[in-house]
Formats: sequence, C-alpha cells, structure tokens
Amino acid sequence: MQIQWITIRVADLEKSKRFYADFLGMRLEQEFSPSPAMTIVFFAAENGAKIELISGPPARTAPAVPAVSIGIGSSDYAALLQSARE
Repeated sequence: MQIQWITIRVADLEKSKRFYADFLGMRLEQEFSPSPAMTIVFFAAENGAKIELISGPPARTAPAVPAVSIGIGSSDYAALLQSARE
C-alpha cells in the first residue's frame, strides 16, 4: 500500500498555495474549479507524494469532504479490499 495524496480543506487558498509552493518547494500540478464556489489544487513533491487543497463549501448533493483525508493506493486492491472486509 502507498499513500498517494493527502486532501486538506483550506480557508485561505492563496495563502495555502504560497506555503506549499514557496515554503515547501512543491510543484503546482493542477488547479480546477468543479463549481463556481469551489477550487481544487494539487501540489506534487519530489518523491511523488501529492497534497490536494480544497477551498469552498462542499456540494449540497455530495457528502461533505472532511478537513483532512488520505488517499491510498495498492498494487492489489482486490486483496486489500478483501482483507478489510474480513
């Protein structure tokens, strides 16, 4: 299993972007707005780890995004899922 990204809901997107780019030296990888009130930004570190910043309210039709979530990957997702179910 490998941690691929960490999602952080932020109040001040511009300040957060400066922190991850200027202070930590991460590379801005992608920025988009799935709705007018929300912006999502991905930063990548040299080792491939990613930080996802979300600014704006969660969509009313979707479950609320927690303040922090961790995205994981596995080379054998089926086995990982079976193990979790057991």
